[in-house]
Amino acid sequence: MNEQTFLKQMDPESRGSNLRIRAHSLLESVQHLSRHALVTLFVWLLIGVALSLPVGFWLVQHNIHLLAEQLHDDTGFTVYFVPGSSKETIEDVQAYVAQSTVVQSVEFTSAEQALEEFQLVTGYDQELVALDNPLPASLSVVIQQDTPTTEVESLLDSLRSYAIVDGIDFDTEWIRNLNAIHQVVSTLMWIVGALFGFGVVFVTFASVRIAIESRFRELRVLSLLGASDRYLRRPFIYCGILYGFGGGVVATAIVYGALFVIRDPLNLLVQNFGGTIHIVSLDYFSASVEIGIGTFLGYLGALFVSIWEIQKRRTFESIH
Repeated sequence: MNEQTFLKQMDPESRGSNLRIRAHSLLESVQHLSRHALVTLFVWLLIGVALSLPVGFWLVQHNIHLLAEQLHDDTGFTVYFVPGSSKETIEDVQAYVAQSTVVQSVEFTSAEQALEEFQLVTGYDQELVALDNPLPASLSVVIQQDTPTTEVESLLDSLRSYAIVDGIDFDTEWIRNLNAIHQVVSTLMWIVGALFGFGVVFVTFASVRIAIESRFRELRVLSLLGASDRYLRRPFIYCGILYGFGGGVVATAIVYGALFVIRDPLNLLVQNFGGTIHIVSLDYFSASVEIGIGTFLGYLGALFVSIWEIQKRRTFESIH
């Protein structure tokens, strides 16, 4: 802002027009960014990359959480009985399993039914007729959603105490691994978010500091004319806000672009294993939050550097 503009706005008729002063400061900030378009684009890119990484980690951990819930819907185990076990004893075990609060459903498969299903799948008919049925009876158990693993394992330990139970087919290792991955990604999200959030503040700090350095003489004249520190800081704070806003927009574009690139290859990979996946992307609210965070961090960086630099110059002028 030049001396003539400052004197004009300090006129009694326009002194109360705070909105017009702010609008002029904002326009001046936009003009500064446009005059240094290459630097502005570079700053936006740096901030965009810094913001996109923690958002990417958030999307990964959120998708892992949804995947764990989806897989947990089909969590269950199969109880195999010793061949020749009496039907009454098997029914006692089935009743015990059905009354458990962690069990959603129980389905009994007799040895004869198991043999019929095996014949349908393999096509072996005559070969098995001459043999005694080697397949055992079994119970297929589906677990309730959101059931802690410890409660499931407690039920399994109780079933293993029955003499007629020959074995239980249930693998909880993938649940532990998925939960561990979710915890690691969640922790990394907070660490990366804190580090790169500091990086956004630092980038804005350095960029606004350069802008203040380039206008040293103008700021000194305005200071001698009686401009307040808030008046001097305002255009640079708006610069920081615009840096953060633009960086947030770039970060949102990066995240959308990355999801667009990996969507088809990831769906193809999952389809090869006979499954489907629905990737959770940024919605309008999440994108707005990301842009808002970038704007706020840009504001913080600009506020810190403008207070520090202008106070330093005030001190320098008082000494000299």
